[in-house]
Amino acid sequence: MEHPATSLTSQEEALLEAPKPSTTTVNTTCEDYLPLIKKYDWNVKIALAVMKAESNCNPKALNAKDVHNGCKGSYGLFQIACVHGDVKTFYDPETNVEMAYKVYKKQLWKAWGVCTDGKVKCG
Repeated sequence: MEHPATSLTSQEEALLEAPKPSTTTVNTTCEDYLPLIKKYDWNVKIALAVMKAESNCNPKALNAKDVHNGCKGSYGLFQIACVHGDVKTFYDPETNVEMAYKVYKKQLWKAWGVCTDGKVKCG
């Protein structure tokens, strides 16, 4: 059965064009990303716990069901929302951690659902 064509927003198009997450296991541990996390002045232990809870430390993690101000998707280690920039770059661990820190500086840990719902003790 054919479905009528629908127009996509630029963010939805970017989501479709973004590199697809790997279906294979990523051979890294959370601790592999400590040098990136330690570059910033935040609680490293909490940042590591948030990253683990959000993506299980998988830099290719994708939650395509998240909707943020009209765009869809959260990406990478910290599950950075599509509203924060070029989603094509969010699978890069260094970019993802840097963006997470920028989000943290604006909103603190309340930007992450795992903090607000109590899955991770963030405060």
